Amino acid sequence: MDDSTLDLPPLPGGLGGGDGGSPLVHTNPPNIPNNQKYMDQVFVRVDTNDAAANDTNLYKVCATIPHVTTSAPVVQISRYGTNALILKASHFDYSAETVRDFALIVCDTPITPVWRNINLLNTTNTQNGWMVQGLIPNWEVTDPMFLMVSNLNLAYNAFFQVIPYGGPQVTLTGPQQDSVVTNIVTLTATVSDLSGITNEQFALTVNGDTARYSIGSSNTINLDTRYSPNGIQEIELNAGNQCASVFDPQNPPADTKLSFDSQATLSLDFENNNYLVWSGDNCSPEVGTINILFAVGEAQPIAATITEPVSGRIVASYSGYVPYATTVAIPWNFTDSDGVSPYTNDTYAVQFTAYDPDGFGLTNNIDRTGVRTAGGAILTYEEEDSSTTTGGYLDSQAYQWISAISTLYMTLYYNDWPSITQYYPSQIGGGRDNSESDYFPWILTGGYQQPWATQVYSALTQTCFSDFNYYMGHANGIGLGGSGPGSHFVMGWIDTTDVYSQVIACKTPNWRMRKVALWACYTDAATPPRGKDLTAGGTYKDWPAAFGIRGTTQQMRSFMGKNVGLFFGGELPQGGYSGTYGGTSSEVAADFDQLWVTGPSSYSGGCDPTYSFAWAVRQIEGMCPLMLQGMPSWIGFGYLPYTGIFDSNLVTNNIDGINN
Repeated sequence: MDDSTLDLPPLPGGLGGGDGGSPLVHTNPPNIPNNQKYMDQVFVRVDTNDAAANDTNLYKVCATIPHVTTSAPVVQISRYGTNALILKASHFDYSAETVRDFALIVCDTPITPVWRNINLLNTTNTQNGWMVQGLIPNWEVTDPMFLMVSNLNLAYNAFFQVIPYGGPQVTLTGPQQDSVVTNIVTLTATVSDLSGITNEQFALTVNGDTARYSIGSSNTINLDTRYSPNGIQEIELNAGNQCASVFDPQNPPADTKLSFDSQATLSLDFENNNYLVWSGDNCSPEVGTINILFAVGEAQPIAATITEPVSGRIVASYSGYVPYATTVAIPWNFTDSDGVSPYTNDTYAVQFTAYDPDGFGLTNNIDRTGVRTAGGAILTYEEEDSSTTTGGYLDSQAYQWISAISTLYMTLYYNDWPSITQYYPSQIGGGRDNSESDYFPWILTGGYQQPWATQVYSALTQTCFSDFNYYMGHANGIGLGGSGPGSHFVMGWIDTTDVYSQVIACKTPNWRMRKVALWACYTDAATPPRGKDLTAGGTYKDWPAAFGIRGTTQQMRSFMGKNVGLFFGGELPQGGYSGTYGGTSSEVAADFDQLWVTGPSSYSGGCDPTYSFAWAVRQIEGMCPLMLQGMPSWIGFGYLPYTGIFDSNLVTNNIDGINN
């Protein structure tokens, strides 16, 4: 669509202004970035069956677009009303796509290249290129499809085209695959993304662990292999963005993917005489003594210091002689230089020297923010628009199944009259029962919006609740709630920034939630490494970070408090489930919770709360294969069981007694 605005001719004498003949002056609109030009435009897929029954004008416009006689993919376009477009996409086959979706992209000029190469050292631009107007998941692409873009900004040109898009295109080159490398190895990254992208984010890891590297010109990466164990190692370069889609940050759309990430890998064989075995980063002081491990390849003197990073003040020092190749442990008990007073900083620096000579320097974090004691569960969901063809059914199913799981959470102990589990506090921890006074589940409805958010935020500030469950509703990478495309049934929502501020507001070191399950679209919007902050203009956190869930690799390989969450990276179907369980997403979500709480034998005397979170995910995926279209993933410590009695052991990755 090209709506170029022309200067108007002079008006006849006496109509133009005070002098009787001055022309009416036209001013061009300001040249603002494309994301601002189009952020109010709304993209929806048109359901022609629904339109035929409820919107005959819309249906007639769709029906008048001619049939395409060629077999090639083609997009046709038609005006609809005063500020909307109907697009008909024919002959697009996405059956072979697994990570890329059907993307309608928009730009103010067709001559702008779709892709641009990203400079790892400087990823910003003016956002004047192509951006995503709307997405259709690859598994939903049909022939034909009717799309609508409404609330057009007619002050600016808008050109549309269709591409497959799943995030940045990333490659990593260097030595040949599985080559033997030592010391510093130079790699080259190639990253391309839509030309309207800005604020691209990157992370380089080795087998998921933090790596020691520097970025040079022309996207060269200098990786120090001595900070990773010897042997075959997989190097991962992750690139992600949270600005590919056009949206208003103050009113983001629901069920819309707002973040994208991609990864490139390269396997190399690390061979170093001396190397770092285990850094001990993110260790909790609850452990008592941390041992930082270095491997030395031959007899030699060694020395090490632990210092306060800013001042360089030494708090511990070590020296000695290693008579043969071995692993050296540098122990530290989180005390100051006197060996008694607690060390109060949140970071410390380690310097290790083996007179090969080889020197290692690293700065570690101390994990002082633990996880809440296993306690009550927050249960909430969102009603669907009852005016839609499926809304009433989905709502009735949600009420039935989530009410049932609410009863389970209120009757966990042996002395609860209708208890199935009959657990004792010594089996699962005290305070696991939900109080009847909490009136769970809390429901987000069209007329109950702000009180819903207030209830949720209030519960998040109380450490008696350790679990958060959103069983059905709309979502995107930064918000829960809102309405589906084309609907205004619910306008209220909660966002990641507010959730984080409420969770961390607890005046306790153990503020992080223990378990989270968000059964909604695009709730896994984190750029790897998982659980780290992902920001758009410094505003938004991802959902794992909002609830205090650290990355999977961090938790699996560090001595920290453990927590875990279930999130979805795609569009999660709300209905149509088949298999052993589940007709709707809310029923599947309730079944998942029951599996984790009770284990495989959900009857009195047979319940077992020692089965891992990852086990429950595997079971529910097998029972309800349709949920895989939502791209489920657990983030955090997959071995976490429902019972809280092993939590102190889990800090040190001791999983004895956990069924997986």
